[in-house]
Amino acid sequence: MKNSILRPIGIAAISGYTLHAIYKQGNTVLKENNFYLKFPNSEIKYYPFGHPKNNPSEIISTEQAQVVVIGGGIVGLAVARELGSRAVPTILIEQNSEICSGPASGGNSGIGATGYDADLGSLERKLLIRAKELHPKLYREFGLSYDHVKKTGALVIAWDESQVKGVAKYSYPENEQFNINLLERDELLSMAPSLSPKAQKAAFIPGEVITDPWLVYMGYQQNAVDNNVDIKMNTKVEKIDYLNNEWQIKTSNSQVIKSKNVINCAGLWGDEIEKLKNSKEAGEEKISKSDFNIQPKKGQFLVYGKLPAGLIPEEIIVPVYDEVKQTKGVLIWQTIYGNVIVGPTAENIESKTDRSNSEMVLADLQSFAEEKIPILKKYKPIGSYSGIRPATEHSDYQIKHDTDTRWTYVGGIRSTGYSASSAIGEYVADLVSERVEETIKFQRKMPSLEQLTENYDATDQTTIVYDNRVKVTHPISNFGFQKTKS
Repeated sequence: MKNSILRPIGIAAISGYTLHAIYKQGNTVLKENNFYLKFPNSEIKYYPFGHPKNNPSEIISTEQAQVVVIGGGIVGLAVARELGSRAVPTILIEQNSEICSGPASGGNSGIGATGYDADLGSLERKLLIRAKELHPKLYREFGLSYDHVKKTGALVIAWDESQVKGVAKYSYPENEQFNINLLERDELLSMAPSLSPKAQKAAFIPGEVITDPWLVYMGYQQNAVDNNVDIKMNTKVEKIDYLNNEWQIKTSNSQVIKSKNVINCAGLWGDEIEKLKNSKEAGEEKISKSDFNIQPKKGQFLVYGKLPAGLIPEEIIVPVYDEVKQTKGVLIWQTIYGNVIVGPTAENIESKTDRSNSEMVLADLQSFAEEKIPILKKYKPIGSYSGIRPATEHSDYQIKHDTDTRWTYVGGIRSTGYSASSAIGEYVADLVSERVEETIKFQRKMPSLEQLTENYDATDQTTIVYDNRVKVTHPISNFGFQKTKS
């Protein structure tokens, strides 16, 4: 049963009355709503199977929560899950039909970053380091094993003499906690013999991990539901008013959701949500304005089939940070399923939804991969995918809380949002609630990779997780559950 597809069996009402709608599965009451009906005449109307889609303006469902989180990507889901674990009544609103299926969360690398290369003193660095502390307990709750989350480490490689200084800088004293080892050329090629002999030097970052991000999303979602978070899918925010010292959010489902606290985690659409805010109490001056604009950045990925273990380096292959382009650059790694992925690119685009791939870009990625790991010349790619990161004009995360109106925006989370999500959830939840003792209240069991693959149905891209058949929305998972070799 999906948390988001509950409908009353029917609605019958007379003008001027309040309808109490009960959502049931068998004899179990799952949810109840009050509907306030507005009819021009005192006529009786009956609406079968839920609210009247042909007359959406005639019926308005009103709900109340202590906190409303807008956006069901990995960041919004992590925030809602953290609030739920603190027993804070929380509603999560997501415009898509599946959680974490948008251009950002639905098209990332799934690599767990430690923060070794984040700017000193930045909020991003602080939260990446904190997330590493939170993950062991969190993953136990989700039922993830070492097969689901592999600590492979990363090799930041200088491919010519001009990049050697760029590698050496990662060993500065402030990075002591990451246990970074500098490898000379002979040591590097002994550790990773399939690398091109052009490799000059490397920094080995032992804490970096590879994951299937979709499995982590499923863990977050199930844990949020276990903690009584109300997740509303297919729900788009249309209007936001501040009235009577609370926020009133009008949605595409003819609902009004009222709350004292709102957290904007809308990612690529975060700046647009900010523009919907208005005050009916004290004019526009009462409403704080965000100081960021989303600047979409596309990342394209090239995917190879499943290759034998040991054929390419186990470690994530990372280039030296490009100071001019201000990007980490293109990575090469082998997923937990055995596929080899090359990417992402970093392309500034206007569209927030264009996830198309360019044949020219994919050809460049293939050439790059074959140059760095020559044995890949023997194999052909089987596919590609892309994601869009919600970058802003700022280099750091933009998380601000207005204490007067209790509005929080979480913007500019970019490519490290997946890695830092647990700590972002904690940090943001701290702004609107009190911490509670950290205990494992719910512990699920994630199926093994073999079980996930065995239960995968390629026709509708579904598999079984936590005893439910669910749609697989991330390309890494869909490629991984297939039995395709290069």
